[in-house]
Amino acid sequence: MMEVFLLKLCLFFDMGMEKSELEMCLKSWSVGSISSFQNVYFLEVLMRTTLETSLPLSSILKAKDEFLLKKVLFDALLLVEYSFIYENAKNIKSLALTRLIITHVAVEYLRELDQNRVVSYSKAFSSSNLPSQIIKLVSNQNGIEENAGKTNGSSPRALINWLLRLENLGIKVFAGEEDNQSKLISDAFVAAAQTMKSSDKESRKRKGKSSGKKVKFVKYDLAVNSVPVKGGTSASNDSSSDESEVEDPNSDSDA
Repeated sequence: MMEVFLLKLCLFFDMGMEKSELEMCLKSWSVGSISSFQNVYFLEVLMRTTLETSLPLSSILKAKDEFLLKKVLFDALLLVEYSFIYENAKNIKSLALTRLIITHVAVEYLRELDQNRVVSYSKAFSSSNLPSQIIKLVSNQNGIEENAGKTNGSSPRALINWLLRLENLGIKVFAGEEDNQSKLISDAFVAAAQTMKSSDKESRKRKGKSSGKKVKFVKYDLAVNSVPVKGGTSASNDSSSDESEVEDPNSDSDA
């Protein structure tokens, strides 16, 4: 299903559309298809595939087209909260952790290229139910006391730092998953942690000074009005205003 899904997206590039129209069609079809499938297994496989450096069908796309497709997949996976995710309690932990990692990867992937998307991805994750789900599931599974279970926020970076602290204390965050699934998420988590450590070193080189600069959070129109998302809400349809100010994710204080 995932391979056919990606192949269909690749075929859109041969329809001769302008870039803006093409991007809208890709997003609309992606969100509509994921919503129609309502399949947590498909969604998780798609997330893990998008985590890869290159997409499986990248050989039939030009580099610029693959970059556009990757952004479209990030948007479809990170800016829409699909309600069916929370209807399958058995898979919620694996899905939530995968969503955490892919959000971090997307932020790092686009950090120097698209600041608006970077802020959108972080905001969409923090405002979803996933941070509380991760904290609850990990804490309950490992019998973590209330104080130890506290984090410094609900951002992807704050949660990854919290999970790192738990791992350093010998708490097996990924215990309870099937061996092959646990290893996939664990490897991605280690890679994310290494990326964060590298960025922290760069921050210290800048003497820990935060620019304090603000950037505008511009919401993305996923054209979901033309494709019904069953029970889901897009980040572009939340109750906040059209624009809001948040800390610049490039500053040293984006913990």
